[in-house]
Amino acid sequence: MPKELFEIKDFNVTFSPQALSLKPFKALWDRDKTKDKRIAIAELNFLFYFADARSDFHNILDEDTRAKDIVEQVAGLPKDWEPDEKVKVAIDFYRKRSQTISSILLEDGEHAAGKLSTFLRNINLNERNDKGGLVYSPKAIADVLKTLPDVVTSLIETKKKVAKDQKEAGGARGSVEKGVFEDGIN
Repeated sequence: MPKELFEIKDFNVTFSPQALSLKPFKALWDRDKTKDKRIAIAELNFLFYFADARSDFHNILDEDTRAKDIVEQVAGLPKDWEPDEKVKVAIDFYRKRSQTISSILLEDGEHAAGKLSTFLRNINLNERNDKGGLVYSPKAIADVLKTLPDVVTSLIETKKKVAKDQKEAGGARGSVEKGVFEDGIN
């Protein structure tokens, strides 16, 4: 029995049978009247790629851009498909039950790093203030650039921690909390 509701196996998103016992995911499955459930499978793939920290699309911070990119890549979704209310409910449900403190901090760190990246890309080194001085000091920018390797390393380490937390919490996904003796007695 898989510990995770959704996993990537052999480059494909798979979901455990338990996932379909949860109302938001079952609603997607049940409304798909195709014989092979290709629409429901595509929507569950979208859900994973959109909401899971392990997704290759997770680094796209703007959610509208992320959704469009995923729709373009997920087999079985029409190009004009957009997440409807049932898909959004399933995404919210999944996010709430898969988040940990470390995953929240990772997401916050990635957003901050994204804003820093946007700032650095858009900085005008020739911009002057009202007194004719430079708005951005070359030294201050150089100092920021020196910290980038630490930022990247911290994000990578946090991502590893998130993966470890999710793997360890996998057994508790159904009930959200582990039982008193589930990890043994220490």
